Amino acid sequence: MKVEIRGDAVCISGYVNAVERDSKVLQGQEGPFVERAESGVFQRALDRAANVFLKLNHGRDIGSVAEGNLKLREDAVGLYAEATVADAETVREARAGHLTGWSFGFSDRAPCYEQQEGTEVRKRTLRDIDLAEVSVLTIAPAYIATSIEARSEGAASELRSIEDAPEVHNTDPATDLAAYRIKRLKLEE
Repeated sequence: MKVEIRGDAVCISGYVNAVERDSKVLQGQEGPFVERAESGVFQRALDRAANVFLKLNHGRDIGSVAEGNLKLREDAVGLYAEATVADAETVREARAGHLTGWSFGFSDRAPCYEQQEGTEVRKRTLRDIDLAEVSVLTIAPAYIATSIEARSEGAASELRSIEDAPEVHNTDPATDLAAYRIKRLKLEE
């Protein structure tokens, strides 16, 4: 994650999720699994989506593709995001050194699980998803990939995040970057 503080706004960019890489073991309702996003899954979701929201910690809206302050694309590495955020709380969190990474919320349109031979851990491949939102996080994920499931009227919505130490560029001389340096050291431990 790259964070650039510009007066009353913050520009944030980086990879939300990498494709063709297994996650760490996640816990689901039916037991442990590893997950892999298939190459092209994010681009297909973006092509189909009327809008994708930008949120702070999967909660408050701080923008969207439709509003023009969020750009998303999939490349050979994965889902890449660029956002310019003028939301006062997000800017305050950036100045305090609290932005730690990205996450995304989605619904799986075609669940695909395979049993891993010789283990109780299944492998899940994301082949077709609806991408609802990407989030900027102020907390470090407990794992490289974390899972939260929320159900609403029978539809499953899931959240994923990857740990990403921020790279900060400050064009605001009033901002103290010592907090980022301390947070980055803790993430790298």
